[in-house]
Amino acid sequence: DGARLARKAKQFREAARQYAQYIERFPQSADLPSVLMETAETYERLGETARAVELYRLVARNGGVLGDRAQARIDALEAVRKTAAPPAKNQPQAAPQRANTIDINAERK
Repeated sequence: DGARLARKAKQFREAARQYAQYIERFPQSADLPSVLMETAETYERLGETARAVELYRLVARNGGVLGDRAQARIDALEAVRKTAAPPAKNQPQAAPQRANTIDINAERK
């Protein structure tokens, strides 16, 4: 529950780190879908929306109420992305993200 306490204290980077440790230690946990959802929400709060969407997709694939909630977040984040201004002329565009592969421990700066 250290991740939840860190998240409640708005220490999102620490919360993400602790969620990643939990996922790594307990990949078969019955709580995994809710932990992935909370991790996705944490990355969203950090502004790392591509990473959040990857995790939301994992949750959405499982269906159910939590999967529906994850799909709603994906839809909302993609709608925001689509309405964002296009990159300035001569600016390289980011490569598309792979939807089915995540590295929960990767550090992004």
